[in-house]
Amino acid sequence: RQVRRGRWGIAGVRRAAAVLERNLVRDDAAALRSRLSEVSSADRRAWLEAQIAAFETWAAELAGASIPYLELVERLYGVRPTRRDEAVFDAAAGELGRRLPSGGTLVDRLAAWDARFVVDIARLPALAAWLTADLRARASHRFGVPDGDAVRVCLVRGQVWSGYCWYDGGRTSRVDLNVDLPVHLPNLIETLAHEPYAGPHLEHAWKEAEPVEGTGWLEASGLSVVGPRGVVGGGT
Repeated sequence: RQVRRGRWGIAGVRRAAAVLERNLVRDDAAALRSRLSEVSSADRRAWLEAQIAAFETWAAELAGASIPYLELVERLYGVRPTRRDEAVFDAAAGELGRRLPSGGTLVDRLAAWDARFVVDIARLPALAAWLTADLRARASHRFGVPDGDAVRVCLVRGQVWSGYCWYDGGRTSRVDLNVDLPVHLPNLIETLAHEPYAGPHLEHAWKEAEPVEGTGWLEASGLSVVGPRGVVGGGT
């Protein structure tokens, strides 16, 4: 209403949206916690408890709480990151320097090497379809795939990521590849091995087939980037 009356600018709309998001997350987390006692399965209850704790932390952060980084990660994901010694990265850079063709800085040499593997956009749909089918066959052999699963690959622009999997439900997903960025063949293989098979698509398809349809655990259909689900789905 305030927007229609012209009383809020873009900044005001964003502030209002942030408050609304914070309140929704906080209230939903409180509502879920109030019903935990209804869950008889200990494993199911523990999983829900961890998800709710992540939502409560998220709401607190949106409200402006100052939470130290390591504690924040642990409360959001249930894992505590370990800092890698800088010597590990120095050793990796040294190994790259020895393997790449000489001439120029390491950054320039690596960029020149990567440029050799940029995929022509015109060839991308057919190549992505072939790779997806091959990866699905491999995932089926190793993990199994539920009946009726399907993935479609789309080329998009105007995104900040190189690739993303959107689960559409019904054991189907859409994987978007951002063609505003150069698509390197090694990264394309990695993206399609991570997003659909075996990745978020296969995870959600099996969850829909088993805990949701099989046992009625509807919370398994939730798509959240925080909590234990985020660690499993994103390989954090």
